[in-house]
Amino acid sequence: MSKIISMIERTFSEKKYCRTYIGGSKQKEMRIFTNVQGRAEDNSQCDWFEYRRILTQYFDDVWNVLDSWKTLTENISSAIMILGILFLHTDVVFYPLIALSIIVRIVSFKLELKIEKHMNNYNMCLSTTLSEIKKLTGFEFSK
Repeated sequence: MSKIISMIERTFSEKKYCRTYIGGSKQKEMRIFTNVQGRAEDNSQCDWFEYRRILTQYFDDVWNVLDSWKTLTENISSAIMILGILFLHTDVVFYPLIALSIIVRIVSFKLELKIEKHMNNYNMCLSTTLSEIKKLTGFEFSK
């Protein structure tokens, strides 16, 4: 995963736990993407610069939400583990807390896999749009 993340670097100033749709709703977001792509089958009407901007905004938002949830679950898992260790001599409390900590850590791991899949999609989409922009203009942009 670190190879892909090093290719696309973003920093998020605040954590987000809920996705923000471009245009305010899912339907408006789909309409915006459709309008930018144009109606031609060969994508000749596509405004690639605007499409890249919207696509980057979409992927950054999803990435921020996934990363925020992953960080939160890691912190919760660690806190529950420490709490479980504090109750080490009380088996009735210790084992359920450790089990809960492991379950939350598994959720964190699943989120990390989702982030990796998202980053692969992000990288592929940006590569495609940047190659189309290069075909049209000859300019080369970084991811």
